[in-house]
Amino acid sequence: MNTVAAKIEFDLFCDWFEEPPVYRVYIVQDQIKELFTERTYTWSGVDYVRELVPLNVAPGTYSVCLETIGKGTFKIRNPSGSENVNFSTSTTFEVRA
Repeated sequence: MNTVAAKIEFDLFCDWFEEPPVYRVYIVQDQIKELFTERTYTWSGVDYVRELVPLNVAPGTYSVCLETIGKGTFKIRNPSGSENVNFSTSTTFEVRA
């Protein structure tokens, strides 16, 4: 299987109170989830955090999946990627050869 290097980036915001939530970022293809990071969202106010996910994957369609541990509401905006990445929604993207 040939793989290509790519990267995706997106802004992440969480509305939370009291206890900061933990979140996990997965990249999903064909119902197979690969964990890329797990962090505690300690930022407050209206600032977004820029997440960067380096990829070495086969060409195809992928999605970003966030799992929340604790109480908080996450929002993703401004997705972008390297030259061989095209986003169709804020969480779904295609990696080209």
